[in-house]
Amino acid sequence: METEEAYFARKADELRLLNECLRRPLLLSNSRSVAEIINQKFQLTAALKAEHTLGDWAGTETAWAPVQHRNGPFEFTYDY
Repeated sequence: METEEAYFARKADELRLLNECLRRPLLLSNSRSVAEIINQKFQLTAALKAEHTLGDWAGTETAWAPVQHRNGPFEFTYDY
């Protein structure tokens, strides 16, 4: 069974990894409760979604423009 110290260390690593995916990482505190960890994960998730949406605004629900994605030689187009 995992100790409390090991649990918080593992969660800190997870939060750090998610935070490093952001163009502008958030200033995270050293969480010492499960509630703080959950709150920080929600903040990171929202920041990641916001970054992605700003970078690919045409792919939002309103579909203002045709969305095309390339992956190697393949091109994907999404439409309603």
